[in-house]
Amino acid sequence: MTDKKWGAIHHQLYPHVPFSSNSFLALIFERSSSSGGSRNTVNVAPPFYYEYAETKRLDSKHSANFKMILDGQNGYYSTDTGVSGNVLSKHYFDMNERHLAGDLLPILLNREEHIRLGNSVLELF
Repeated sequence: MTDKKWGAIHHQLYPHVPFSSNSFLALIFERSSSSGGSRNTVNVAPPFYYEYAETKRLDSKHSANFKMILDGQNGYYSTDTGVSGNVLSKHYFDMNERHLAGDLLPILLNREEHIRLGNSVLELF
């Protein structure tokens, strides 16, 4: 029996549509990380077993990629990639480690808290 850990062969893929269809652009835009989930866990991430013979990896392309807790007063969230679609941005894939660790970021739900912290407030009406 080997001493490999599940995360060593099971990876979560983050393909970029449409650039992952081009092997060169996929090197720039696509990301991956170790994954501990399966189709039967809370951290759902079903691996594609049919690709294992070719890649020697169990890659998953679907996962619980956004988590949110709201109680009316407070809110918390995490996402598995980042908040920018721009591959050159530092926020393209900067939330992945925190998401995998189960860390949640606060969501500021009231206008006064945003103003107190010096955040911009967009008023639409």
